[in-house]
Amino acid sequence: MFKRVEILEILKEGTKPIENNFKNFLFTKDGLVIYFERYQIAPYYYGDYHVTIPYEKIL
Repeated sequence: MFKRVEILEILKEGTKPIENNFKNFLFTKDGLVIYFERYQIAPYYYGDYHVTIPYEKIL
């Protein structure tokens, strides 16, 4: 099992502002959806992750 500190480090690394961390995305009617690969921001057993950023937050 991962410790909380280790999970926070994984999250920090996986969301650093580098191109490779944000290569999987999709434009939907609701906004920009960014998909994160398994183990990119959390251990596998936490599930799959994505985030939707509404267009009004971007523009």
